[in-house]
This record gives sequence, structure tokens and C-alpha cells, in this order.
Amino acid sequence: MAKKDIEPKPVLNLDDKEYVIEDMTDYQKQILDDINNYQVQINRLSRWKEGQVHMLRQSIAAEEVEAEIDE
Repeated sequence: MAKKDIEPKPVLNLDDKEYVIEDMTDYQKQILDDINNYQVQINRLSRWKEGQVHMLRQSIAAEEVEAEIDE
């Protein structure tokens, strides 16, 4: 008896349709990889931005505290 696939194959949901990634052409897989890589970069930039905003808030708060002390 042949062994059946128990786990479902990864699919891409696009325009309300499902596409089995394994069945895509190499070109389509490359585009999908590019999209995934761009999303990773976007996520990294978002976290970097959050860190920068946090540092700016801390810097402004420290200046405000220092100004209150100087008064």
C-alpha cells in the first residue's frame, strides 16, 4: 500500500483562489520568494522605526526632566 501524504501542501491564497506552491513554475516561486523577502525587510524596518521612536521619546523626556530641574 502506498504511503499517502498526511500533511497538506503549502498553498498561496491569491485573489480568492488557492494555488499549491509546489505546482508553481520556478519563475512563480522566485517571485513569491521575492515577495516574502520584501515582507521580511518591511518587518525589520518597522521594528527599527519603533526602536528609533522609542529612543526619541526617551531623549525628549530626559530633556524635559532636565529643564524642570534647571527651573
